[in-house]
Amino acid sequence: MIRYIKLKNFRSFENVEIDFCDTKGKPKPLVFIYGNNGSGKSNLVSSITLLGDFLSTMTFHEKMQEIIKQGQDKKTGDGFYKLLKRFLMPMNVENIIQANKTIGTKSNMILECGFFLDGKKGSYTIETDSKQIVHERLEYCLKKNTRELFDCTPNKFSITPKLFLTSEYKKNIEELCNAYWGKHSLLAIIMNERVSKSKEYITKQVNSNLLKVISFFKSISYRIIGEPVKTIASLPKTLNLNFIKGNIKKDKMEVIENYEKALNNFFHYYCPDIVGVAYHYTQKEKQIFYKLYSQKLIENEVRDIDFNMESSGIKNLTNLLPFLMSACNGGIVLIDEIENSIHELLIQKLVYDLQDNISGQLILTTHCISLLEKPRKIKCLKERAYVIRQQNGCKTIKSLNQCETRIFPNTNMRLQYLAGNYLGVPQPNDSAFDFKTLIEAFSQTN
Repeated sequence: MIRYIKLKNFRSFENVEIDFCDTKGKPKPLVFIYGNNGSGKSNLVSSITLLGDFLSTMTFHEKMQEIIKQGQDKKTGDGFYKLLKRFLMPMNVENIIQANKTIGTKSNMILECGFFLDGKKGSYTIETDSKQIVHERLEYCLKKNTRELFDCTPNKFSITPKLFLTSEYKKNIEELCNAYWGKHSLLAIIMNERVSKSKEYITKQVNSNLLKVISFFKSISYRIIGEPVKTIASLPKTLNLNFIKGNIKKDKMEVIENYEKALNNFFHYYCPDIVGVAYHYTQKEKQIFYKLYSQKLIENEVRDIDFNMESSGIKNLTNLLPFLMSACNGGIVLIDEIENSIHELLIQKLVYDLQDNISGQLILTTHCISLLEKPRKIKCLKERAYVIRQQNGCKTIKSLNQCETRIFPNTNMRLQYLAGNYLGVPQPNDSAFDFKTLIEAFSQTN
């Protein structure tokens, strides 16, 4: 689970820290973050996912070289290379830095993530200048106590003994660091080793706790508006299938049947205007192609409607399900703007029902202020709700109980938030805006 995040010169954050731990120092299983439009809620989620991106650069580099070679062998046209550049080049470290470092700053970008893994605390820090990594540090345990596992800079590689299990392999990693570190992180180099070599070989060469840290960061699931969805971790492989449309092997037909039962149960609770859902199938050779239909009562007749014709809110709610199940199955899940097209009272009921089922960690950004009030009250609300606050251009992120306004048992935190007592709300000019001035401005011609 994630304990804290520290950011310096990352996108819209010059210097900010958010602590996700309770008073006992344990990470909170449920967190939701409020803030004005443009305050940096999506950026905060992206900062955590970026650590996973830094882990993948070496693997993507190797894969890109392989694909380029295959393309040359097949005399692939220019269109292939343009496509390759579009999808793989963003994973280059320099491109990652350019896309995420605060515009106009000359100072280094620093990301630090504190985590809690197998009952032990750890932290990972990565620092970059404008082109490459200049500092990387990992603290975690080898056996019992947390300690520095490595601390790398351009001038020195400090790696604790026993992190690598043979002297030959340690020498191999040091040679790879001399060749690639800076353009890739040490964790990315080890990640690529794990991908390119057999599991049996790697387990004999690398301390298992270091491999656990890599798996931890790669297993974080997230949904950010406007970005591709990654494979959702902490779920059986069958639940990584698309609920709405897809194909599956014929001998796995039972999976789709179970989907249908589960979705009917879910919509019965949350969308009673949907009478039911059902899959339509077609079979081609050994594959079953399935498509979800909703069943609605229209003019006293139940009709099947292609689920793709459903409202964006219903589709978004359905697409949230794998993420929510992952959090309930021990996964770490980040969801940006959970209410996207979904009615806030529905989100209120959903989060209320989820809170006691989360065995992992669920971090949400939201504008859904109904979560801040009764009748369905979130447990430990003032500790779990955070606000991104901006004063004089400087941002801080605080939970409601850390804000200056005192919270009493009968305090309506929703009204307090709307009144601006926790900050993080829009503050438009009180006078009416004359939209005709826009029309006049845009209508002017030279």
